Amino acid sequence: MTTTISLLPAERDSVSQAIDLVRAAGWEEKAEALRKALADGKINVDLDMPLTHWAETNSYKGTVNFNPRVPLSKGSDPPKPLDRDSKDFIDLAATLLHEADHLLGHGEIEAYGEQLSFYEELNEHFEKYFPDTTGRNKESIEGWKKEVEKGYKRIRDRYIENPDWEKKGK
Repeated sequence: MTTTISLLPAERDSVSQAIDLVRAAGWEEKAEALRKALADGKINVDLDMPLTHWAETNSYKGTVNFNPRVPLSKGSDPPKPLDRDSKDFIDLAATLLHEADHLLGHGEIEAYGEQLSFYEELNEHFEKYFPDTTGRNKESIEGWKKEVEKGYKRIRDRYIENPDWEKKGK
């Protein structure tokens, strides 16, 4: 049994804006699946999720649950939505895209592949999606996205080599 809690208003705003980025980057079907889950109150925080998981999706129930350690807002008095040009926001959008693949019944290879494509799109057209981000913040985000992209490529490649690698602890 899991204990899930609804998103706070600031978290809901962050998720909604991240879905907008997923849609703007070209993943309309996945953004629509996420938008429906959000509207139906099926994107939540799972207080019992193992620390090794960032998010989990149940495609049968149409739910996406986040680990409580995933940044969905900033500050605490009161919480505010994530800054659109922050690493946490970009990671949230990429994670939502990954989970949207699972909502639509796709496996890990497809989900990690979509994350890779998403980061490639953001890297290739950075100014289109983040027109007000300049200087060191832009350099920091671009460098971080490229490192994250490499990590997701390694994970996806492991799934291609052995789809059960995670279950077997390899």
